[in-house]
Amino acid sequence: MPKLIFPFFLIIYSGCANIADQDRVSGKKVNSIATSTHPNIRETRLGESNYFLQLPGTFKLFEAQGKEGQLGYGIIPEDNSSTMLGFIEIKHGDPIGEKPVDNSSPQEIISAYFLDKKVLWRIYKTETGYFVASTDEKGDLNANASSKRRNEIDSLIMIIATLRQK
Repeated sequence: MPKLIFPFFLIIYSGCANIADQDRVSGKKVNSIATSTHPNIRETRLGESNYFLQLPGTFKLFEAQGKEGQLGYGIIPEDNSSTMLGFIEIKHGDPIGEKPVDNSSPQEIISAYFLDKKVLWRIYKTETGYFVASTDEKGDLNANASSKRRNEIDSLIMIIATLRQK
C-alpha cells in the first residue's frame, strides 16, 4: 500500500472551515444507513492495527502518516476518475486533516454504525461543490467521507460502518 503524506488531505478539503463543537442536531431529521452488503466484499486489515473493514473489490485502501506519527487509512475506488474518498483516522497527535465542514448547520445528518456503535455523521456541501461527511467522535478514531456526488457519501459510510476491532 502506498503511503501518502499529510498535505494531500488539506488539498482535498480546501475551502472548508472548522465547525464549532456545539451540537447542531436539533431540528434536523436523522436518517439511518446500514452496513455495506456488496456481493464482492473482502475483509481488509488497516495496516498493522487491530481494525478490519469489509472492503468491496472495487475499492482499495491506502495508508497515510502525519508529521507527528498520526496514522490514517484512506478508502478510494479502483476507478481513478471517481472523486470518492473515505478516511479513517487513528489519532496519535494532531489530526492529519481538517474537519471537512463549514460554520453553518449541516445539510443533513445520518446515523450509522462506527466501530460497533451508532454515531451521527454530519453532511455538508462545501463551496467547491463537494459533499463532506464526518463523525464527531471523541477518542482514538474518527472518520470522514467526501465526493462530488451526494449518493457516493452513503456508499462510503456503508463501507466505513463495517469497521471492527479484533
